[in-house]
Amino acid sequence: MSKKVLNVDLVKGIGIILVMIGHSGMFLFIKDKVLLNTLIYSFHMPLFFIVAGFFMKDKVSLKKSVKRLLIPFLIVSIFWVFIASFLVQLPTYFRSQELYPYSYDFMLQLKKFLKAIFFATRVDIIGTGLWFLVALFMGRILWYVFHDVLKLKVTLLHIFVVFVANYLLYRYLTLDEKYFYWMWPQAILTYFFMLIGNYYYKKNFVEKTGYLDVIIIGVLSVFLIISNGRVDMSSFKLNNYFTYIFVSLSAFFIIYKFSFLIDNHLKLFKKLLLWCGKESLNIFLVHPFLLAIVPYILMANFNVKDVYSRPEYLVFIYGMVFLTVYLYEKLKGYLSQRKLQ
Repeated sequence: MSKKVLNVDLVKGIGIILVMIGHSGMFLFIKDKVLLNTLIYSFHMPLFFIVAGFFMKDKVSLKKSVKRLLIPFLIVSIFWVFIASFLVQLPTYFRSQELYPYSYDFMLQLKKFLKAIFFATRVDIIGTGLWFLVALFMGRILWYVFHDVLKLKVTLLHIFVVFVANYLLYRYLTLDEKYFYWMWPQAILTYFFMLIGNYYYKKNFVEKTGYLDVIIIGVLSVFLIISNGRVDMSSFKLNNYFTYIFVSLSAFFIIYKFSFLIDNHLKLFKKLLLWCGKESLNIFLVHPFLLAIVPYILMANFNVKDVYSRPEYLVFIYGMVFLTVYLYEKLKGYLSQRKLQ
């Protein structure tokens, strides 16, 4: 495996840990949680979209895209709508049905599920972060149209045109979020980030700059993030468009550049990040449920308060996430071996 591919896994590993921190609200010993949350949300999702563009080719397998993105979206949506919504209530339901009355409305859940999979807007999708799968899938559809069907090449001119199109869309779009069917505005932005990643990877820009450049860009980015405030790509709320794009690209560049330092000097941490990067999709799909149900159980049954601000519970829940993914991969490998025998 090439050094480039290894570093992509490191970047994805860093990215998925940031996603978990952003979703959990638990920030260890950082006192200014709002600031850290603002920092993370300013770039953590574009990070994955840029990396996704690294290995995009002119030919796109729609079948592979459906298998890797849409099927997990469908399965996890079924889980969240029909199973998780019930399981989350069980800890308190069995304690006292009088104190914690709960009735499961199947038809209401079915309606939610159908809206989620047929419209796939940010307000309809059930489950933290699942919009990412939809946006990435639609970004790949755009890639297929422009590069497979229309035979366009990834050039600076093409990137600039998509950049301007995104700006005009963000500046003048007045539709309510509930009409963003299949995350189409976010998908166009996703496609832009994928173009950046593809061009960046082919030109190998990371080897053409030094760490001093990275530090300067990093300091500038922090000031811009603070001035731009909290953004949310999932809702297409970016505040200043140009600042958001600059910060997203700068953060990716910084993280990718420093992945070489991790690769060379932090061997133990490197192993964890590589594993997280390779299992990033599974971690992405598993972590929201455990982040929801474990604190709920602790608070409802053991009277544990401030779960989301205590570092020991962060370590415990994240450990459960990693263990669940690890056991799943072991089980999948075991079943595969049994089929071969």
